[in-house]
Amino acid sequence: MKNYLLAIGVNEYESNRFKTLSNAESDTQKLIKILEERYGFEELRYLLGEEASRKNIVNSFIELKHLDEESNLILFFAGHGEMDPDTERGYLVPYDGTERAEWISYTTLLHDYLTLIKSKHVLLILDCCFSGSFITRGGGSLRGRNDSYDKRYLQSSRYLLASGGKEPVSDGREESPFFQRLKMYLEENTKAKFAVSELGAELKKKVGEDVLQQPICEPIQELKNHVAGGEFVFFLKNEFVEDKDGATEDDFEYDLQINDDFDLYLNDLGIKITHSKVPEVNLVDLFVPPDFSLDRSKDGKGKLKTYVFDKIITKDKNIYLGEDKSGKTTLAKRLFCSKYIESFIPVIVRGKNVRKPDKKTIISLVEKGLLEQYNLSKDKAKKLAKDAQKIVVIIDDYDGINLKENKFRLLFFKNLSSTYKHVHVFSSPAIRLDALDDSSICSEAYSEYSMYTILPLGHLKREEIVKKWYFLGEKEGIESADEVFWSKVDLAKSQIKNALGRNYVPSYPLFIITLLQSLEGNVQKPEYTLHGFYYELLINNALSNVLKETNDISFYHNYMTNLAFFLYENGDTSIEFQEFKEFHNLYSEKFSIPSTYEPKSTLGYLERAKLLVVKGSVIDVKYKYIFYFFLAKFFADNLNSSEPFDTDKENALCQYNGKTYGEMVRGNISKMCKKLHVEKYSSIVMFLTHLSKDKFIIKQVLKITNELFESVSEANLDKDVAPINKLIEHVPKKIIERKSQDTIRKERNQEKDSIDMLEKEFNDEAEFIEPIGIGEDLYEDDFGDLDMFSEYNFAFKAIEILGQIAKKHWGALTGGEKEEIIKCACDLTLRTNTYFFDKILENKIALIREIESILKKDLVLKKGLPQEIEEATRQYIFDLCSMITYGIITKLGASIGYKKLQNSMDALVNKNPNNANKIIQIAFSTSYGVLPSSVMDQIAKEFENNYLPFSVLRRIVVNYIYMFPVSSNKRQKIFHAFHIEEKAQIVIGKNSKIKIKN
Repeated sequence: MKNYLLAIGVNEYESNRFKTLSNAESDTQKLIKILEERYGFEELRYLLGEEASRKNIVNSFIELKHLDEESNLILFFAGHGEMDPDTERGYLVPYDGTERAEWISYTTLLHDYLTLIKSKHVLLILDCCFSGSFITRGGGSLRGRNDSYDKRYLQSSRYLLASGGKEPVSDGREESPFFQRLKMYLEENTKAKFAVSELGAELKKKVGEDVLQQPICEPIQELKNHVAGGEFVFFLKNEFVEDKDGATEDDFEYDLQINDDFDLYLNDLGIKITHSKVPEVNLVDLFVPPDFSLDRSKDGKGKLKTYVFDKIITKDKNIYLGEDKSGKTTLAKRLFCSKYIESFIPVIVRGKNVRKPDKKTIISLVEKGLLEQYNLSKDKAKKLAKDAQKIVVIIDDYDGINLKENKFRLLFFKNLSSTYKHVHVFSSPAIRLDALDDSSICSEAYSEYSMYTILPLGHLKREEIVKKWYFLGEKEGIESADEVFWSKVDLAKSQIKNALGRNYVPSYPLFIITLLQSLEGNVQKPEYTLHGFYYELLINNALSNVLKETNDISFYHNYMTNLAFFLYENGDTSIEFQEFKEFHNLYSEKFSIPSTYEPKSTLGYLERAKLLVVKGSVIDVKYKYIFYFFLAKFFADNLNSSEPFDTDKENALCQYNGKTYGEMVRGNISKMCKKLHVEKYSSIVMFLTHLSKDKFIIKQVLKITNELFESVSEANLDKDVAPINKLIEHVPKKIIERKSQDTIRKERNQEKDSIDMLEKEFNDEAEFIEPIGIGEDLYEDDFGDLDMFSEYNFAFKAIEILGQIAKKHWGALTGGEKEEIIKCACDLTLRTNTYFFDKILENKIALIREIESILKKDLVLKKGLPQEIEEATRQYIFDLCSMITYGIITKLGASIGYKKLQNSMDALVNKNPNNANKIIQIAFSTSYGVLPSSVMDQIAKEFENNYLPFSVLRRIVVNYIYMFPVSSNKRQKIFHAFHIEEKAQIVIGKNSKIKIKN
């Protein structure tokens, strides 16, 4: 066995494009010395400074193919790393690497050079920016990962140890933060052997605490003709060994192999999922870690601070709080895998198995877990269960713990903490009540723990799951994604957004994956839309998990449908148990239900299915979507009912006494359509469009839409915008950054997540929460005194509902009906635009003065002239009009844009080919990833002297370029037609002039 080292370090580069580094070369020299003196490595070659040219590095890589099959090799690089923003591919920058073509891509390093190396073990250590982009695939089975050192060494390996992920990393002062911790571990180690995963675990924890970068330690799985399975093991020279036990037997003492059944459990999604391109979908295929909050801690800007999973699990003791279905068990599994890879000994203990709080019982539970989860004898498991330093106890479903009194639960926590160093507990927020105990034992029990809350997935995380779903079975990476792929992603995101609504359903992975499965399978009931089917699927799944007989599902469906209307009649979703009993008796009499279905047991099933929640004697719906779905279902079922209606409730429904249920339902739907700016009513109408194809609903939405802004004419973006065009002399050239579609989407999703977080904080802190049930506001004046923003909200909600109707029922609607719906949505959009223009022009003088006063304060410092201030003011107002018009039209495009409705959209434009409709037509098609060639060849020229529509159209085209792949030829045509100039994105890394702080 021989150990070889190829080390490369570059401080100063030939091109002044790259910032001079302080420590790359000295770090390289220090590593050479440590590995030679303490670990018996032979220096194969080192390249420092100008010696590290591309030619020399490549030749050195090629020479490595001559190493024999029993050798071990470390490749070390310290210097500049880069990442192509379009493809997210990483590069090593050699001394003479001025342009990208002269850099060494990770793909080239992987497939052209590492593939040729015959050495048994190869460890690639990269201390440069974006080094984590080398890893494109991880996960898989854990079996064999924690064999003894000897077994791990017997199997070959290819590992990456990177100083960070797809991120810039710090050069540090005297040493880079990454190298400083690497050197410390290598110098201070006294064990005869240790695996690279142990080194990686230490670096992840320590470097992550020191600086804002997260090292990566992962096996490289993409190599051809290489079967992974082993691990790189360091052997300390005998003269430095102090841990004599470790000299003969590694820290684990036993071959910790995962039990086959438990390995399957760790990879199980927890729900049955099928996919058209892969035979089986595992947890690792779709896992996206959520973000967490910590006791509502804020950042420096006052925003709610969030934490990432990989960071917080490096702590010794944590409690993770999550609502039902938030993914606690999945996170427990992934935590197990992470700790196992880091060479700890994780054990999952289920809460229901905890029956006593004493230490002996706790150790016994860990021992039992070891026997169930690993291939161990009883004697070995018993000995191992007492290892307080290596064992990581993971308590899953703490709520199921069989210790009813708080004092015993606190004692359990105290004993658990004193027995084991590493403890992670997954629980519902109810554990907070235990922590409120003011006793000394409570203080002792919880003092060592950080308490994190699992956050619902935002836009960014949801898109990550969608991308993973559509990349299942694909061999290429994200850089290969085409228009078809991104169109699928956008369609799925739109469906998910509509299905989740405004927190109808929590944005948890289970719900999102279930919807993706619905999209994939396309197996919904013919009388329902996808969303109607999706909500019924969620409810059916919830019921089937608790019911003994699946035939009872229809009973509970109808029961909840009628209960929803009962709650609606009462005016609130909360009722006392006595009222619930009254409803149950009335329902049982009407539907001739057997007496065996008594109130308490029925309520118990609905509570366990998480459809209702019981707090003391008060019963309420669990989620908004449950109430909205079932009330809409009641309206859909009774829309044409001739059954007499009569209520003894003293509210607005009394006016329908003596009439039919159908008349009452239609009356309420009509009223709700006139209150679309109120969330609860627009939500119920939206659900109705999903659950029913009845033309009455469509007519009501069309009627109210035509009445909105009826005194205003539709904008045609021709002569009507002449006053706005006069604000500027020409449309200035547009400068855009060159970025990949994936990068742009991530940035936009992060912006959306920030807005959602602010809204959530506002709603959480609001003192008044509007009741979901019927309110007297439904029977007030149709529009009342709406402010401008409520009017806009009303218009956008109406447009959204019209879009849903057209998309969901496109196959059942006639051509004329589809055109009418699209025309109605377009006309409302353009009346809204005119309404905005009128407001701007009415207040033009006051607006100009206000903007001038703001600009003067800024431009005086720059010695700006009055003429410059006036031009800047006019440009600002023009840009505002352009931006608002763009926003309104793209909102319409997103609402109604659908490939199967394109013919109807085209027919509308052919009948009225004005500028506004032409732009809407383009916004319509680009919403699903199609940009007609006529945009560059014809329409851009038509609009060139009509500044506002030209500016709006250019915004749409730029957005399309950012969101979808565009060929080089088409790109150049677009740039020429719309006066666009593209510049390369500036990636901040070690080469940046911006100093990255320690």
